[in-house]
Amino acid sequence: MSSEADSRALRELAVGARAAGVFALDTEFMGEGRYRTLLCLIQLAISEAGAMGERIELVDPLAEDLDGEPLAQILGDPGVRTVVHAGRQDIALVRRRFGAEVRGVFDTQVAAGFAGFSAQASYEALLSEVLGVRVSKSASFTRWDARPLTAEQRSYAREDVVHLLELAAELVRGAGVLL
Repeated sequence: MSSEADSRALRELAVGARAAGVFALDTEFMGEGRYRTLLCLIQLAISEAGAMGERIELVDPLAEDLDGEPLAQILGDPGVRTVVHAGRQDIALVRRRFGAEVRGVFDTQVAAGFAGFSAQASYEALLSEVLGVRVSKSASFTRWDARPLTAEQRSYAREDVVHLLELAAELVRGAGVLL
């Protein structure tokens, strides 16, 4: 990951998020043994117009010269929904890192509670129950602050957002929850 490539990816993703009106966000962080939780990775996804699937970007917030302004702008745009799962800390960390005002958050864990699922349903449980999808959670406890990231870490991080937009859409369709 290079900060120049990440900055370019953020600009492109912001354009796609505005066009779609929605994007998915997740983070990886380190809190253990630290006074202040360290944001280590940002995973973003948008639906690809005219393509099958989603575009996923893994962005390194540890890069000091990362231009996070495009992300801050779409987080604050009331016309763009930010889809997260149990995203309170994710939003707080991204907000702190980029000085972003955040509007329009759709949390699939909260929506699932309104849709009749457990109020504390995990992402994995909802993916299985709602979409019939199983994900591997092999890198849950890892050093997210170490660089370079391993292939296993990158795969794990992608899985955290690859179905997030689809899950949100299904909660909206199946339960009448508003996105």
